[in-house]
Amino acid sequence: KNELLKKSVLDIGTGDGMYVDALSPSVKTIYGIDNNKKMLDKARKRNRIFKYNNIRFYNQSLPNLLFKRKFDIILLNNILRFVKVYPTLNQVLNILSDNGILIIQLPLSFPRPIDSRLDKKSDNFDKKLLIREIKAWENVRKLVKSFFKNYNKLYEESNKNRYLIIIEKVEKSSV
Repeated sequence: KNELLKKSVLDIGTGDGMYVDALSPSVKTIYGIDNNKKMLDKARKRNRIFKYNNIRFYNQSLPNLLFKRKFDIILLNNILRFVKVYPTLNQVLNILSDNGILIIQLPLSFPRPIDSRLDKKSDNFDKKLLIREIKAWENVRKLVKSFFKNYNKLYEESNKNRYLIIIEKVEKSSV
């Protein structure tokens, strides 16, 4: 835990800031970015309750990241479906420190969907849309697995609900 207190974190697609708030007490600095202003408002409101002073929220989106600095830990939670996967992963790796950690999580099912059309209990349920979404996320999973096939995987799990992979960016050798 003492090592974590020295780390800087970037949460790309922070949404309501749940992960930011959970990690904040354990890290040096944490930045949450999202392109949805309403979600950022929720995140900022949530942070006013916890009053952490090491959190910053920014209205940004991929591929338009404005950070010049590097981060020790980067989170990509449920966003790769909405961007070009390989260019995004390359961009993220460029701002990940050597020996940094990249955590990627993808949904493979929708037990509590935000979109009522994906909710089997809803009057708006659209089975064809649900099938398309699941297939699309499964394709993203395949792209992520392919992209990181030669990387140091600290953890990888796939089940019916999600795909989670944790990558370590190995320090470039000085050859």
